Amino acid sequence: MDTAVPIDLDTWPRRSHFDHYRRRVRATELFPQGAPPANTFDVSSIPWTSFTGFTLNVDGAWDHLAPIFTLGRYVERDVRTFLPLAVQVHHAAADGFHTARLIDALRGFFADATWLGSDVSVPDSSAIDSRRHG
Repeated sequence: MDTAVPIDLDTWPRRSHFDHYRRRVRATELFPQGAPPANTFDVSSIPWTSFTGFTLNVDGAWDHLAPIFTLGRYVERDVRTFLPLAVQVHHAAADGFHTARLIDALRGFFADATWLGSDVSVPDSSAIDSRRHG
């Protein structure tokens, strides 16, 4: 793994951007820009690592009912691509049954990527299905 190199802020070429950020952005709360719009959800990404489970513990978010999706580093095995996905849902908003239905719907979208456009190559799903069920 690469070793982190500290930044010398006195000579850093992006110092002016950093100073602007420090002056203008004071992100000390969960939603520093105000309440999120209706019908939105949170997505975070950890592209540096793959995982089999992930949990966020958001302090003071007992009433945060929007689902939180966390994506990890994808891996390719044979003809398949695997993307770790953690879904965190407040039980007051949905239970396991509803979350499972959501994940099944997402699997359907990912299995047939033609909805992305005509220039996307989609592998032969019969080869994938035979591996899964074979």
